Amino acid sequence: MKTLPPSPPNPSRSSILSARWLLDQLPVERAYQVEEAWKDRGLARVPLGRQLDSIRVHDNAALQAIEHLPGPVGDYHGVLYHQRLREIEFIVPRGTAVHWSGGFPTVKARGRDAESFTLCPRPGTLTRQTFWIRPPGPHLVNPFHLAQSLTQVGVPGIQYTPPYRPTPARR
Repeated sequence: MKTLPPSPPNPSRSSILSARWLLDQLPVERAYQVEEAWKDRGLARVPLGRQLDSIRVHDNAALQAIEHLPGPVGDYHGVLYHQRLREIEFIVPRGTAVHWSGGFPTVKARGRDAESFTLCPRPGTLTRQTFWIRPPGPHLVNPFHLAQSLTQVGVPGIQYTPPYRPTPARR
C-alpha cells in the first residue's frame, strides 16, 4: 500500500504576507536564496545593512522595554526571539544602526557593515532556536521609541541620534 507524504502545514494569510514583505526587502537573488534556505533548513541568513538593520537586546531588558513602547504591541512588526542567545531582535529601518550607540553588552546595533545578518525562520514557522514574536511587516519598531523605552527600564548609556534632516530654506 502506497502512503502519501504528510501535507505541509497550511500557513495563514498573515504569515504569507509577512514572508512576502521580508523577501521584497531583499535583492531578487538574495530573496531566492532565503526562500530556498527556508525550504531546506527552516532558517535563513537574512542580510542586514542594505535594506534592514536590527537592534539586539538581552531578553530581560527587551521584554521590559516592549511594555514601555507607545501603542499596543500588535502595532509593531519584525521582532525575533533567539532562544539560545536569550536575545530579542528588533528589525528596524535601514540606516538605524549607524545612529545607535551605548547600552553594550545588553544592546547591540547590527547592520553597520556588509557582513551583518540575522538568522530567521519563515514567518509563521516555529523552530527551537528562533521564532517571530511579531512577524516582519511595514510597521517596524521606531528606533527612537525603542531607545526611550530601554532608557526607561534602566539600560545605561543608550543614545539614538536620528539622521540629520536639513530644514527647508527660508524664502
